[in-house]
Amino acid sequence: MKPGEFVSVPNSPGYYRRGYYSRWSTDPARAAVYAAGTDSWGVNRRNILTYEVHAGENSTSMKVYAGFDGGRLIGRYRGRPDNVVFLGKFIGASAIPRIPSMKLLGSVSLAVKTL
Repeated sequence: MKPGEFVSVPNSPGYYRRGYYSRWSTDPARAAVYAAGTDSWGVNRRNILTYEVHAGENSTSMKVYAGFDGGRLIGRYRGRPDNVVFLGKFIGASAIPRIPSMKLLGSVSLAVKTL
């Protein structure tokens, strides 16, 4: 893949989609929500998790977001969100919004250890 491209592979790889995420947003994390939410082949539509990653020279930080799909972006309304446990913190299903809104679950920082 080249910068700006996406691939969406549902349960059956024969129905994959590819293209440029800029069709939905210039923000890759927001575009990922639309790529997942507009997949017309997905049947069991539940939570969507996105990861906003910022890589530095000696560390990487990541924000993790959750939203409930349920088929909203393709005119379907089924399923229910799942509870999420993120780094030991319980987030109840009722606290997870419908996409395209997303809830920040938390952040993780990874650093390179030098000896």
